[in-house]
Amino acid sequence: MNTSLLTDIAYYGGLLSALFLVRYAAQIWFGKAPPTGQTSFLMWTILDVLLVVNTIRVGKPILLPLGWTVGAFLVFLTLRIRGKWEWTKEDTIAASAAAIAALVSLSFGGRIGLIASIAAMTSAGIPVLLQNLKNPVRATFPLWFVTVLSCIFTLLASDRSFDGTVLAWSSLTFNGTMSIIVMLPPRPQAAPAAT
Repeated sequence: MNTSLLTDIAYYGGLLSALFLVRYAAQIWFGKAPPTGQTSFLMWTILDVLLVVNTIRVGKPILLPLGWTVGAFLVFLTLRIRGKWEWTKEDTIAASAAAIAALVSLSFGGRIGLIASIAAMTSAGIPVLLQNLKNPVRATFPLWFVTVLSCIFTLLASDRSFDGTVLAWSSLTFNGTMSIIVMLPPRPQAAPAAT
């Protein structure tokens, strides 16, 4: 494929991710999706900026992580306005893992930084993954699934190198898992104990 077409494919993947994150923010704003996952989206916003920097450092296209950055920030902002701030033990564990990976990323840069950024991003997703395992939010399916499609666009446009594909493959795995989890039937609520 020619370079212009590959760039266009990567561009549309990043744009698609950003648009569906904005759509999700609108769903939260108008009460069509519950305002959950604040800590994950806060960590993702911060880490996405770091990921953009590391992607630039290794000389790969930034359109997908840039789309995530803009979209995650808008979702976090909406969650802060419409949601209730909660911090759980799982959030602390995820934030600690993300912070360690982010420090490694900042310290080493390049390929190690890219891999550490991906580890941080995945760690940041643990709270929202656990929340959806307990109570799947079907309204978020388009968000996760479209991100899978965006990753496929990025893979199609990649140079097939490790550095050029590892982010898309890892994101495809996480978002594909989330796509499946949110479509699971809700878990039955435990009956109140008899008194």
